[in-house]
Amino acid sequence: MASPTTDDDQMNSGLLQITVHSGRQLRKADFFGKGDPYVVVRVNNVKVYTSTIKYDTDCPRFEESVHCILSDVLDSKICFEVYDKDMIGSDDTIGCAFVNLAKISDIVNSALLLSLPDKTDCGSINVSVSFKRMQIIRPLSIIKKHPTPKSSTRKILFQG
Repeated sequence: MASPTTDDDQMNSGLLQITVHSGRQLRKADFFGKGDPYVVVRVNNVKVYTSTIKYDTDCPRFEESVHCILSDVLDSKICFEVYDKDMIGSDDTIGCAFVNLAKISDIVNSALLLSLPDKTDCGSINVSVSFKRMQIIRPLSIIKKHPTPKSSTRKILFQG
């Protein structure tokens, strides 16, 4: 039997929208030409989205979003992993950036410029995060992926 939810739990549950806008001066991982970057988004260590690949650029424009239902936004973390697509072998990691949602002062709508730290300058990504509080009637116990619609928005439901 599920444990009853408290009023505090209800205040921290809701719909999280994550938008990956663009990348700037992303580190080139290939010997020839420019990179072919894409972004993987994880919420609480669960992969929720993979962007399209932007070919032959170090300043990609993505403008892609994903929606997640969270049971506790204050206990949630987002990881943005940026990769360079390779034709042969495994893709190269350009860098990762993390966002702890409990530390964002305006979770209602926050635009963030995230540096991709590494031994060298790996560039940055421009993302936005918005959260709309809503009551979850019944806690979700499984991850449910919906088929990707023709637009670049995808909805994923899970318990955070």
